[in-house]
Amino acid sequence: MKLIPNDDVYQALDSCQAHSHSSSSEVEIAIAGIIEAANSVAGNYCDKFLELQQAGPGKGSRWPSVRARDGVGGKTLEIRWVRSLIGPEGRVRYTVPKGSGHAYNVNKLCKGSPDWERELVEEAESLFSLLRELYSQLSKCRQDLKRLDQIKKKIEETLAA
Repeated sequence: MKLIPNDDVYQALDSCQAHSHSSSSEVEIAIAGIIEAANSVAGNYCDKFLELQQAGPGKGSRWPSVRARDGVGGKTLEIRWVRSLIGPEGRVRYTVPKGSGHAYNVNKLCKGSPDWERELVEEAESLFSLLRELYSQLSKCRQDLKRLDQIKKKIEETLAA
């Protein structure tokens, strides 16, 4: 026994499908924009870093690393900080651990840094943390939209039976 007429359900599904597909592509466009913004911030950071290191006292050693990859569910984004030091065996690079949340602890990240580097890292990290948080929210939207599609398919299969 069907409690809701099929026509109403199909209309609702058509409406959801129209909105979910446009929303899904909008999410992917927004993620691409975040990746572009993160790369821009990293590029600007590196340019300013080199300029300040040549003019200022002290050596800097912190660099942002922005990675965008094509994953199964869409593009993924990772923004992290890398420290580069010269040791007895040459240059050593390691990823600075972030911890939980979207932002690095700038005090830990900049321990032992010259003032000019600390200011530069603080500025860049404040932007990176917002981009990480925005990416996280869009990633959740992407997952919710996939789940919505799964539910719609089950409803259609149930109605067709």
